Amino acid sequence: MTKQGDRYHIGARFLYIGSMVRHREEIFDEIHSKIIDLAEETKERAQFMIKEHGHMVYIHQEEGENAVRTNTQLGKQMPLHATSGGKAILSELPTNRVEAIIEQHGLPEITENTITSKEEIFQEFEEIRNRGFSFNDEEYIMGLHSVSVPITKPSGIPVGAIGVSGPSHRLKGETYRSDIPDLLLGIVNEIELNMRYS
Repeated sequence: MTKQGDRYHIGARFLYIGSMVRHREEIFDEIHSKIIDLAEETKERAQFMIKEHGHMVYIHQEEGENAVRTNTQLGKQMPLHATSGGKAILSELPTNRVEAIIEQHGLPEITENTITSKEEIFQEFEEIRNRGFSFNDEEYIMGLHSVSVPITKPSGIPVGAIGVSGPSHRLKGETYRSDIPDLLLGIVNEIELNMRYS
């Protein structure tokens, strides 16, 4: 705030903060729109998730016409290491941050496919960084596959991840390993370009 005579005016700092909030809201609006399109195109469940307090939290979900219902409600905290979105986000964090999360929350086994070894999970993060996307092969719910791509700010800090999930008998083969990841990578590329230049 600045004072001119008897009046106070909002200073430039508040204008900057306001523009940053508006920018963030515009990005979330764009992500919301992309999630709707993604669910429609894949006919499966599409979601946007973030990391909060060492857990993964779903912020937005849309169900395509073939989507299966699971216990993944908006706002529900889930383990980062056992979800494709969580692993995608963790893969973009500095090692010391990931180690602190593991130290606090551990790597509990959710299903027989959950990665519970620190060495294995860090190897998985390397693979995710190399290919650009993360898989969940029945690591949280048996019979459910998912694939996610991290969304990062220009600084490299992850904003969250978008992903698609569905039953393992449908999400398999080239559709699961190539087609959906390519679709997600294209969507995230657009979102990140808009974050960089808007």
